[in-house]
Amino acid sequence: CVQYMLSIDQPEERVRPILLRMLEVEPDHIPARSQLLAYAAQRDDVEEMVAICSEGIDYNPEVLEYYYYKGIGLSYYMNRPEEALEVFRQATRQIGEGSDVKMVTDIYTAMGDLLQEQGEVAEACACYDSALEYQPGSILVLNNYAYLLAEKGGDLVKAEEMSRRTIEAEPDNATYLDTYAWILYKLQRYEEAFTYMERAIAADAEPSDVLYEHAGDIYQQLGDKTKALEYWRKALALQHKHGIADHTLKTKINNIR
Repeated sequence: CVQYMLSIDQPEERVRPILLRMLEVEPDHIPARSQLLAYAAQRDDVEEMVAICSEGIDYNPEVLEYYYYKGIGLSYYMNRPEEALEVFRQATRQIGEGSDVKMVTDIYTAMGDLLQEQGEVAEACACYDSALEYQPGSILVLNNYAYLLAEKGGDLVKAEEMSRRTIEAEPDNATYLDTYAWILYKLQRYEEAFTYMERAIAADAEPSDVLYEHAGDIYQQLGDKTKALEYWRKALALQHKHGIADHTLKTKINNIR
């Protein structure tokens, strides 16, 4: 019945009661739960997504998607990163030979990103390494890993190599260009950094405060104080707009006057 209703584009309000009834009868029915999860995602109903996935883990602990979407919901929408990390760790214990490679990569990447935000550098690197074991060419992992190494004083040569692969794959991606420019800055290759940062700003319809701040840092090293101030002030304006107070940026502006 559900398959027929979906094939003729029946709305969620008509299909949903049947899916719920299916799970009452057979709570480990994966397709029914997956369809409910898709509906919740379309509505951006994070609480329902987390609830659906929590119950799914109880009945089908081998389904990695449940852990992934529950972890994403907890971390990025409900601000519960520690719980999210525990969910992702549970997921890694379910990984086996038949596991979907992309989903495994996504789980390790999400873990690495969370650990990076918490300053757990060694653990984050280990997660990114695991992700690359499953998908060596994952552009997202390469970018995030490279940025972590650049920010935390890691192997900059390795970071530059990984980041270069991302811009070769997506030469107009502002995020990847920014990462590459920042690594070149850390390597004190300022002229090259300037070139890629200009490309990043041109490629981004709405540059972030981080991108503008990086640009200002590069211009400062090139001796162009006017441009450095211009970009730092743009970064500061965006921070104020989003309610962020970065005293380091204010100090840079005050010191260069």
